[in-house]
Amino acid sequence: MFELTIATCVGQSLEIEEMKKLLEEDVVSCGGVILSHLLDGKANLTLAVPSSSKDFIKAKVIDLIADYIVSIYKYQYLRDNISFYFVNEQNIDTLIKALAEFDKSTDIDLIKKNIVFRDIILIDSIYYFKLGELKKRWKDIADLVSDNLPNLVAGDCIIDMLKFLIATTPPRTDEIYIINDDKNLILIKNNKLSHDRLFFDLRSKSLEQDLVTKLISLAPRKIYINSAVCNEINCIDKIENMFEGRVYKTI
Repeated sequence: MFELTIATCVGQSLEIEEMKKLLEEDVVSCGGVILSHLLDGKANLTLAVPSSSKDFIKAKVIDLIADYIVSIYKYQYLRDNISFYFVNEQNIDTLIKALAEFDKSTDIDLIKKNIVFRDIILIDSIYYFKLGELKKRWKDIADLVSDNLPNLVAGDCIIDMLKFLIATTPPRTDEIYIINDDKNLILIKNNKLSHDRLFFDLRSKSLEQDLVTKLISLAPRKIYINSAVCNEINCIDKIENMFEGRVYKTI
């Protein structure tokens, strides 16, 4: 049997649960088992599969860990190291999310080279002790943005910058369908009949911000928005502008 535990800080237990969700079908199809648990201040994901499935599962794990580090740590690094004095608070999360997705494939390749398989993979240790080259890349981005942000804001060019970042990020999702029910805005991935759905409370004050940042993270090739949604939220024009040429309204 091939056995492995992935561990990170307890504050990221929701992300560990998401990893479990993404790995579970593959692990079970191989005749293995997977479980998540908290131990010694760590959120842990433990799996075991037959040795014959070792390479297949290792490849899946490497992809997930690399994506996790970019999604969590790059976002936080940029937020901590970019001076946002001149930016409207409402635009900060959107800008950071777009910057975090920018050139993500290169970040992921660097991370993969530093993942060594032992009985336990400590994600925090990989980030803090092995990824100096990666953090240097992120520092260069933070410094460049900090130096130019006042001019971008003065010229009202933040949206243009976001459009550029979104346009140059390779698609990660083929299609997104946006519909709604009485209480929620619903994002459906790739197929209108899919069960892979994300729900956003229509009463939430951060709904529009949450929606835009999630779309940036998913990087869809096409976005289909049901016409009923247009009556519920006010950011459709913003989405159409930022994802230029990708948005289609449906009945």
